[in-house]
Amino acid sequence: MDGDESPTNWERRTHEMRSTVYVDYVHGSEDVRIRITPPENTADGGHALDVTLFPYTESSESYDVRAVASRDCAERIAREFIDLFDGAYDGPGGDGGGGTTLEGAATYALQRTRPTEAVGTDVPSRDS
Repeated sequence: MDGDESPTNWERRTHEMRSTVYVDYVHGSEDVRIRITPPENTADGGHALDVTLFPYTESSESYDVRAVASRDCAERIAREFIDLFDGAYDGPGGDGGGGTTLEGAATYALQRTRPTEAVGTDVPSRDS
């Protein structure tokens, strides 16, 4: 897949702020966003990846995925998160057929894309 090509259910958006380019992948539901923050705007000088559930709302919650040295690696991890999320997500509300909720799919993808020491951190559900 080309670096500027978006996965099927996702839109790739770029934002330029003060000569710095951010890359967002936004799920078609608009309920999940993965952001790649360039090194100029991170404390450790790496490309930071974070995921936000319900972005642009009062209920938004952001979670660090990881920081990496190269843009290519950040893009690869973002696409890995997307593939894992899409494979687990059952759609809004689920159908009760054993699929996974948005929060569950995000937790699943986070557990598999975070560095080893971060595994086991759950995304809280709206019901908690």
